[in-house]
Amino acid sequence: MNIKILIFGTVALLASCLPVLAQAPANDGLLTELQSIELEQQRLGTRRAKILEDLKQREEALTAELFALRHQIGMAKQQEDAASIVRLTAISAPAEKANNDVPATEPQDREQDAPEDAGGGEPPTPPNGSGKADDDPKGWFLGAGLGTRFNLSGKRVEEVSLADLADGSLLAQVTKSDQSEIRILFESHYMFDNPSIQEVGLFSKLEAFASCGIWSFITTSKPPEHRACGPFVAVAFDTDASPQEFAIGHMVSFKRPDAERPFNLGYGVIIDPDSKTIDNSLLKKGTFLVRDEYAANVRDGTLSLTTEEETLGAVLLFSTNF
Repeated sequence: MNIKILIFGTVALLASCLPVLAQAPANDGLLTELQSIELEQQRLGTRRAKILEDLKQREEALTAELFALRHQIGMAKQQEDAASIVRLTAISAPAEKANNDVPATEPQDREQDAPEDAGGGEPPTPPNGSGKADDDPKGWFLGAGLGTRFNLSGKRVEEVSLADLADGSLLAQVTKSDQSEIRILFESHYMFDNPSIQEVGLFSKLEAFASCGIWSFITTSKPPEHRACGPFVAVAFDTDASPQEFAIGHMVSFKRPDAERPFNLGYGVIIDPDSKTIDNSLLKKGTFLVRDEYAANVRDGTLSLTTEEETLGAVLLFSTNF
């Protein structure tokens, strides 16, 4: 009985080992394939390192060529500058020699040949297109231009309409506002001669700031440009040619010597003594609803929702001199 059990156990053990023995060749194939992949990766790594090395060598070569090219360009420029200096020296040498050969009595001869109308100590009129011997920017000037007004007080209106609400309230509607507008302004200004905060002395600095404001911190030394600044006053007229609005402020004038007229930039405040505004006393506080005790009179036209009062605004003026 024991022998039979031993025989059956041996047979069972051999049967369980058969699959493992069958998979052994397959495992050998996988190992071979993995070894091939590792060899291929090594070859690719070696090739990549060689390519990177070639790129680095090419980069170094290009850098060296670029440096040499820049050096050649710099040398060529230096040679060209030196040749230009030699040519200028050769051209200016005969002129200096000619000036040295002029007799000392020539200035007297030129004075004798001068026109008769140049006498009397008056300087000749410069050809600056202004017809003035001295284009002095200081003094009073008259001008005109366009001014943009921005209202600062009250609510300026042109047209107001009424609307009845469902609850019987009366609503005031502003159909045309007048908070900002563009007007033609006629102005007069006094210009100081381009003061600068960089003047020597405390009094000079204060004087420059008082006459030119923030523009005194902006200095300019370009000959073609000229700048002056000072106060201005302006007035706007209505359709009946009556004065309607008055402005006062600070102005900066820019002028080139070859220009006939300067360009003026002014900024300040403008006052309208008879502005058309909404009468807030007829409205409920913080709304455009007409108060109940005035609704009937406003509806039939006995009371007007608008009134005339003085308003203040900011103005930006662009003008030129007459």
